[in-house]
Amino acid sequence: MNFTNNIYCILSDCNKATCHHCFPVRNCSYNHDFCKENGTCEEIKDISNTTVLVTGSCGFIGFHLTNKLLNIGYKVIGIDNLNNYIYDSSFKKNNQNILIQNTNYTNIQGNIEEENYVLQFNPDVIIHLAAYANVRKSNEDPDKFIRNNVEVASILLKQIQNMKVKPLFIYASSSSVYGKNKKIPFTETDELNNIVSPYAFSKKMCEDLVSLYCKNYNIKAIGFRFFTVYGPGGRPDMAIYNFVTKIQNEQSIIKYGDGSMERDFTYVDDIVNGITNSIKLKISMQNGQHKIFNLGNNKPIKLNELISTCEKIVGKKAIIIQEDIPIGDVPITYANIDKAKKELNYKPNTSIEDGIYNMCQWINTLDSK
Repeated sequence: MNFTNNIYCILSDCNKATCHHCFPVRNCSYNHDFCKENGTCEEIKDISNTTVLVTGSCGFIGFHLTNKLLNIGYKVIGIDNLNNYIYDSSFKKNNQNILIQNTNYTNIQGNIEEENYVLQFNPDVIIHLAAYANVRKSNEDPDKFIRNNVEVASILLKQIQNMKVKPLFIYASSSSVYGKNKKIPFTETDELNNIVSPYAFSKKMCEDLVSLYCKNYNIKAIGFRFFTVYGPGGRPDMAIYNFVTKIQNEQSIIKYGDGSMERDFTYVDDIVNGITNSIKLKISMQNGQHKIFNLGNNKPIKLNELISTCEKIVGKKAIIIQEDIPIGDVPITYANIDKAKKELNYKPNTSIEDGIYNMCQWINTLDSK
């Protein structure tokens, strides 16, 4: 057996948290005899020995997150069915082709419910990002959103509940759960009784479901309420991608309402930093604890200003068609991020101008292919 000073010192006095002799661990991943006889602590693994299972790994946020985890040194199991329900699957296939180049990435193209991948790979952390995400489309297919978003989360939680060593469960919620709340900025402790879309309802159901499993089965969980994520690789059904491409091509864009609607646009790299930092909480969290964090930019921007910024960066004027605000859209999203700053060292630092510029550069690379 290969014992190193960091894992199993023979002096028993290095006092490092990762040393299994100083701090013998329960369910030791190295099967140390000393740990089997004396294990009382929770194992702290080196990053290179930590496995993260990411669902939706080839989607927008999932790809950026998986790429960062691999660059840091984590082993990643990525699950994605590459569906084209919300947008063309070619975006996800391109992401998949990049990820599979990394030897620490295990690619699974399929559905989460097909096999018990949690039992098969025994991950230390699960980051569940796979879901249908589109407020307006959820009004057209509410049953599909509820079934997919809630049932898949339930399947994962059920797979975790009987594991001897339970992984940290991190999952995506949404700013849409705040609905038409009037108190701003939105804080994690606000009441959620103004939901106005099936998508938001599915995300609130997931939060409640996770709370139940945490309480009943001592699972540690972290939920993130994402605020309008954008950036390179962004979904083509989202506003900024739509505006930039159509302004470039001199096609008309739709402005809903008078342009006073506000969104707290958050750059994808900032979101990914928040998620990655949360993995460290696994050690300090209590069994059964469920934490919720807002991940936003704390700087909402009006729709009119967003269009003007896109025009400035693209270098062309938008051809605007004004329409009524769709059912399910809310007047403002605005994140209070004090909790994430304090506990996750979360520091969004990408301006909307820089973020849109970076997105334009990425879109231009697509056009040149």
